[in-house]
Amino acid sequence: MPLIPDFASLLADATSLQAPAGATYASGVRNAFVFTSRARRTAAAPADGFVGPLSIAQEQVQTNPGDFFRGARTSLLPYIAMAINPKSIRWKQPKRFTKKDTRDGSVFFHFLNSKGQNNDILTLEFRGSTGNIDPRGSIQDDQPQDPDQPLSREQDTGALRKFIVWQNLYLLSREPMLLPDGTENVFTITYISPLFPQAINFNGFFNEVLEFEENAEKPHSREYTFQFTVQSTEPDLDELLDVLLSVLQNATSQPDATATIFGSNVEIISP
Repeated sequence: MPLIPDFASLLADATSLQAPAGATYASGVRNAFVFTSRARRTAAAPADGFVGPLSIAQEQVQTNPGDFFRGARTSLLPYIAMAINPKSIRWKQPKRFTKKDTRDGSVFFHFLNSKGQNNDILTLEFRGSTGNIDPRGSIQDDQPQDPDQPLSREQDTGALRKFIVWQNLYLLSREPMLLPDGTENVFTITYISPLFPQAINFNGFFNEVLEFEENAEKPHSREYTFQFTVQSTEPDLDELLDVLLSVLQNATSQPDATATIFGSNVEIISP
């Protein structure tokens, strides 16, 4: 029996994933975080120039991603759906002000935006784990091993898919900021959680390439961290309260409604 399942099938499953359209956490179904970029959607764009159901992808793609991906196009995921969501996400958004001391006390100067707020730029800090990426984990030892039979899908624990997803995320953090024609390569994270039960698109850029450590104490998994600077959101965070209340009211009025499910990458939350 082969130790590695059908790589082509795994890759086909991963590349067929699409980002959630109007997904909701309210009914207890957890959707995965989804990462993408304009360069990836361009590289994967069909002839008509449109990719996927996300509002960020409803754009006519006329740009050229260039040679950055080279031979990796066959294993390129236009939408990177996390096999295991990050363990923690820290939101950091300080205030913009300066303190000046005078003879009579202290003076605070606040630097305001167009809305009169002194909010600085939002930064998201992610910490996560790849999970088990040992390809041998795709075989259950208690199953009969017939050398003439390929590994069944039921026996696949997802080790190779986790590996493919992480490698794509690592490559995403290394992508250029501009496409060859000068178009900005905007990076987007689709975020959904119990605190934000309606999907939010965070548009921005990575502060650094994914940071990780090869540790012999965890030979078959890796911890990783990265930071993401948010330039804009869909919907606007200042309008999010009305959106979230609407989602929760709909969930209350229709308790049996089923949330949008993103592929097979979901978890049921116990009450």
